[in-house]
Amino acid sequence: MNAPTLTSAREFWHSRSRTSVDADAEFLEAARRGRYGPRVADLAAELCTTADAFPIDDDPAHLADQLVSHANQEE
Repeated sequence: MNAPTLTSAREFWHSRSRTSVDADAEFLEAARRGRYGPRVADLAAELCTTADAFPIDDDPAHLADQLVSHANQEE
């Protein structure tokens, strides 16, 4: 999945959630579960594992930005 499509998916979650933190957390969880394809799922799982190991990076907005950026680099 390409970065513009992931950005649209992220915006979708922002339109449905009460807070941006909840929206980015939902977006990351959907990505991790494979909603946006296996490669995005792998990237999301890697980012979430890193966040678990280094809680200082446990900001859903930062992780969502990284996911879109990584997907863009792989295009």
